Amino acid sequence: MTRTYIQVTYIAQVYNKPVVTAHRWNDLVAGLDDYYGIGNDPKVKKIGWNPYDNPFTDSYEGYFEYEVDDFNGGTEIEKVNVYCVDFYPHTKYEIEQ
Repeated sequence: MTRTYIQVTYIAQVYNKPVVTAHRWNDLVAGLDDYYGIGNDPKVKKIGWNPYDNPFTDSYEGYFEYEVDDFNGGTEIEKVNVYCVDFYPHTKYEIEQ
């Protein structure tokens, strides 16, 4: 069975600035973990994903939370907003399942 998809881009923003983009969800998550130094910096922790449930079509997907060093001897929570946008012109691709 072959499934057809429309290519999209996920955009992660911190303080309204894009920090990571990716075509696939797993790549976005890996990119964000790398951006924050998960596994390399013991002070950084990923708290979790908070999906945005909206019955209407919206590009906002939700947000991740990371606990990061505040550079004053403590930690703070950073919120990373995630958006999903379509390419134009639409790019279709197929995956054999």
